[in-house]
Amino acid sequence: MKKNKNQNNGIKQLAVWKAAESKAASVLDVLVRNGYISNAEKNLNLNEATLAIVENKQWEHIFASARANASNEMSKKSAELKKEKLFSWLDSNLKEYKTLDEAAEAAFEAKAVTLGVDRIRQLITLYRKGIAGK
Repeated sequence: MKKNKNQNNGIKQLAVWKAAESKAASVLDVLVRNGYISNAEKNLNLNEATLAIVENKQWEHIFASARANASNEMSKKSAELKKEKLFSWLDSNLKEYKTLDEAAEAAFEAKAVTLGVDRIRQLITLYRKGIAGK
């Protein structure tokens, strides 16, 4: 059975709407996670945001900004977790090494964190400054 032109247009419009709705939901989810809006506000604004995407492509910069913000937050959290993991390793192992370079090499080889030796060395220096400040 062959579809007529109206059916094809309806399918295209539905596909565009669903894609726009998905994009709007993703952006609104970021805003909810970052505490800018509540989940109830997200639900209230989903239709309006979807319609705005379909009708006005100028919303693209808002979505790009929200995605970049979410990515930046994830990077910060990842870096903080790596730092905490390395500091925990240093609590247990630093006293075994005569130099910070040896400790950095050992942490790298032990895969204490997925960072390069230079970055581990920088964090060890930060760790030592933190201990000295206590």
